[in-house]
Amino acid sequence: MWKNNGPDVGYFWPRYNYSIGDVKYEPQLTLADSYVCKWDMSLRGLNADMGVLYLPPCTYITPHWHPDTYELNFVLQGKLDYTMYPYKSQSPVNGTVTAGNIAISPLGITHLLVNSQCVGTAMVHMFPTSINEDFMSLWNTAQRMPKDYLSDVFPEGSQGAKGIDDLRIDDTLHTLNQMCMQRCGITQDFYDKFTCPKKLPLLDTILDMPENGALVDVGHDVLDKKPKAFLSKKPDQLDESVLEVKLEHRSVKESTSYYSPRYNYTNQDINHELGLQLHKPYVCKWGASLDGLGSSMSVLYLPPCTHITPHWHSDTYELNLVLQGKLSFSMFPWNKSVTLKSTVPTGSMSMSPLGIMHLLSNQECVGLAMTHVFPSSLDADFFSMWGDAQHMPQEYLKDAFPAGSTGAEDILKLRIPDHIHTLSQKCMKKCGITQEFYKKFTCPTKIPFKGTVLQMPENGGQVVITTTTTTSFSPTSRPQSSTPPPTTPPHAEECVGNDSRCRGATQVRCQALTEEGSDCRWQIEMNKSGTCEGNDSRCTGSSFATCSRLSAQGSDCWWQV
Repeated sequence: MWKNNGPDVGYFWPRYNYSIGDVKYEPQLTLADSYVCKWDMSLRGLNADMGVLYLPPCTYITPHWHPDTYELNFVLQGKLDYTMYPYKSQSPVNGTVTAGNIAISPLGITHLLVNSQCVGTAMVHMFPTSINEDFMSLWNTAQRMPKDYLSDVFPEGSQGAKGIDDLRIDDTLHTLNQMCMQRCGITQDFYDKFTCPKKLPLLDTILDMPENGALVDVGHDVLDKKPKAFLSKKPDQLDESVLEVKLEHRSVKESTSYYSPRYNYTNQDINHELGLQLHKPYVCKWGASLDGLGSSMSVLYLPPCTHITPHWHSDTYELNLVLQGKLSFSMFPWNKSVTLKSTVPTGSMSMSPLGIMHLLSNQECVGLAMTHVFPSSLDADFFSMWGDAQHMPQEYLKDAFPAGSTGAEDILKLRIPDHIHTLSQKCMKKCGITQEFYKKFTCPTKIPFKGTVLQMPENGGQVVITTTTTTSFSPTSRPQSSTPPPTTPPHAEECVGNDSRCRGATQVRCQALTEEGSDCRWQIEMNKSGTCEGNDSRCTGSSFATCSRLSAQGSDCWWQV
């Protein structure tokens, strides 16, 4: 592993005297300007860094490279466009990464990243072998070249040498995509007013999990409103789109970690789609093995009241950045007098040390989702405490347990139905969940990210961040309507609201969702003669129903009778 950041990094090892500060990390706002927000966590003991990066609409990150680390960007919201310039490649490699997938920016390779959408892009932003970005800017380097050289290299009579000093990179890192701004109706005023929340603003619920058994999986923002109605929910018909996934054991390549600055990269090496890898009554896992890096990244989802059996990893650390819910852990370092116990809230991260036993669990009444990273392994290299104990010679177990004990026989009857997960009976009782819930639990084939995962403030114009609608700004293409909008949004004979389950729901279903604490509401039909007005470009020409839906989603569209 690279260690070019100084002598005080990369010092973790199995006998290290770990403390809570070594295994639990809180995000800090480390970048905040008109073109970017970054909430960061540096793991000095691993010589690694992980955080969440947010790019507002129409924003380039200047062409750059990292001399001693790869860059992993796992998109949570929006899209990320990339252009890579591999060594001696005849042409650049370019593509787009959508929510739920990963882009790798190779070590030492120049890359240009951009959010060319009308909505914000949010991504888990990781450097596995550096505590900082080691950011080498192409243009910053060019601006520092000797003036005589620049004059000689540009065509005779060209103003290019002078223009390099006046590049539109206001903060030395970011440039605005003018064509995108024009398409989206965004002006410089939006960026002038752009602000970053001090705290990472992850929503309580970012996954649209199917309704499973007795429980609808939402965050505390809904659960706390009507817990009794919530927990007494009767199951609807199971999601027929969920397929049973049969995992095939693939042989790991004998040669891993084969990427290098001279590697002949293709899109298959850079753009990785996360597929469903684990589908059980107690867990969902969508992941990808990054063979060329010898590492893996996934999203792990634990339903309520679920333990992961005590285990360790023989050749990798485990990083869990909590995206939804709360993670509880107990870790058992080499120092026998120390047991590390804590909880990790949304937006924070836990690190399970290499070779150290740890017990992870979801003790909440709502689902837990987290990015699940093994920096130096293609899989979990999962060594189970109970799995080893159950395979000990029976004669040894009888000798080890006290005389008269049934422990040796009971070890073979442990309540670990899939050999990995155990249900927390105390938690189930607290939440009113029965075994029936787990029998009906299903995993979607794709990561069910909601359109919005970050609750960003309204910056400049009205920001509606979803993957199904565009952001509403004050456009420059037409004047604002002189007719003031009504004090209430247009009504429609349909179920409306920000909850994705509202759309298409019947009146009975809509009312049931409202009783559970959802923001779904049934709007009554009114006179539909008129036009859809508003500054949002989608308003013009929209039908009454579409205008109503846009209004419910936060657009300034309104129905002029």
